[in-house]
Amino acid sequence: MAAKIDISEQGIKGGNFHRKESGYVNIKIDENESNRITLDAFSGSGINYKRLNESIINIFNNNEPVFSGTFNELVEKLYKK
Repeated sequence: MAAKIDISEQGIKGGNFHRKESGYVNIKIDENESNRITLDAFSGSGINYKRLNESIINIFNNNEPVFSGTFNELVEKLYKK
């Protein structure tokens, strides 16, 4: 399976959804730019740039990494007691 980030977004006043495929997404949450979630479907740069098998999710709180891993790893972590 190849990593794929498919985004559906809607404007602040609603309306139709707009879809697009992205390789990297940086979502800033509320007004604190140091709280964010990134999604990355690629790794490396230049000749080493390649699509991942699974996208990587990174979660930051006050610029401190809280989580880095795949969707399944995040779900597993959320379900752990």
